[in-house]
Order: sequence, then structure tokens, then C-alpha cells
Amino acid sequence: MLMPMFNPVLGGADNFFTDIQGVGLDTNLVLCLDAGVEASLASGAQKWLDLTANGYDFILGATHCETTDDPTIVNAGAKDSTAYLSFDSGDHLLYDTTNETWMENQHKDNAAFSMACFIYYPAAGIDADIAGTCAGGGGNNVGWHWKANPAQRFRIEQNGTNDTIFTCDNSPATGWHFIAFSIDEATGAGGGFAFIDGAYDQVGSSDTFDASYGAPSANAATYTMQIGASGNNSRPLSAGARLGGFFVWDTNLSFTQIDSVYDAVKARYGLS
Repeated sequence: MLMPMFNPVLGGADNFFTDIQGVGLDTNLVLCLDAGVEASLASGAQKWLDLTANGYDFILGATHCETTDDPTIVNAGAKDSTAYLSFDSGDHLLYDTTNETWMENQHKDNAAFSMACFIYYPAAGIDADIAGTCAGGGGNNVGWHWKANPAQRFRIEQNGTNDTIFTCDNSPATGWHFIAFSIDEATGAGGGFAFIDGAYDQVGSSDTFDASYGAPSANAATYTMQIGASGNNSRPLSAGARLGGFFVWDTNLSFTQIDSVYDAVKARYGLS
């Protein structure tokens, strides 16, 4: 893959992409969404625009028209915690075309990727999904979903079988958090870890988890990728939840690498 270059259309140098570029981790960065870049939240075009040169943009809601399922844009362009998308338990974003290869590979054998986001938890114990391609509720669907709470969790679905890859031990407190995880499915035992605010988000009192998928499906995901829901508008983020940034790497980053990204971006949302 060619190294993504900063997207000049969105302008400016003070953003999450250049922060990530500054720590040398933009090479495999396939998606970078930033509420602190006003031009990235193109309300007229009803999209949250990717800061990488890949152009993997997400529609606000299900269509290009303003509707009640659009997350609310708040203070776009601010370089602090007042810039975010707000959700009301019925909002989501939808990828603006068919799923990309990296979106499809995340539920398949030998998956290797990392995801991270700035998320505001309105309360402990909510049950909602950050993103996904399978609708997250079982059935005969195929794909993956990343759960927000009551504890961070990642699950794949494969034609009627749910495979929970990890569930973290603790539910984050109310407020802003930087959460992430990394998976190297081929490694198996010890091949994955979760992250929160500069530390391991432990799974079964361990810093790592077994990243093996049980009989993963080679079929395409059932639904187009959504952010703020798990596909097909299912399990949307709870009312009061917020997203300030969303990031995906098409490789399994190490703890040290994700921690270096966190150190570069944490001040925006008041984390230490």
C-alpha cells in the first residue's frame, strides 16, 4: 500500500492525521476521522470526510439527505473536547459505497488490524455498538462489531455463530476516553490486546487475549460498515454518546505504537 498523504482539500496542519503522521504511524492508516477539522464534517454533503488520501468517507445517517438518524455536529473545527458528533440512540453513519477490502478482512481468517476512537460515555453500563458490519444481534449474519459498553468488546459473526474475541473486565467511567484494540488473528494466544487511556484494557485480568477466530467465514459481510451502530442501524450508540475521532489501521499495531498515538492526540479531549 502506498503511504497515505495528507489530504490538502481539508486544509490545515493541526489535526489527528498530522499527529499520527508525526509519530510515524500513517503508513497503514486507512481511515482517520476528526471532528476538530471543520472541513471534514461537510454538513452540506452530509458526510464525515476521511483525512487520509484514501477518501473513505461516511454519510451522516442512512442517506445524503438530512433526517432524524443523522448524528448532530457540535462545534466542528474546535481543537478541544467541545468538537464532536452527538448521538441520540437512533443515529449512525454509513460508509458511502460498498465495503472496502479492509472492512471485509476484519471478520476473516488471518485478520490483522487496529481500531481506535475518542468516545464520550454518557453513563456506565450502556449497551451499544461503536461500529460494525453484521448488525450485532446474532442470526445468520456475517461480519464484525465493536461494542462500547458496559465493557469494550469485539465479536465476529459467521452464519449463525457468534464468536466473542474479547470482552474487557471494566466498564469505563462517564466522560471522554481513548479506546482501542489490536488483533493479529494468525498469532492466536497473546495475539490481541485492548487499550484505554494509556493503559491495557485488561481481558480476564490479562494484558492480552487469544485473537483466534473460531471457524471464520470467508463470505462477505452482511451489511455495509456503520459507525455509531453495528450495521443495518442495529444497536446504535446510546443517547448522549459522542465521537470525536475514529481511526483504523490495516495492520496489528503494538501497545507501544498505539500508546504513542494516544500521547500525540490525548490533550484534545483532556486526557493525561
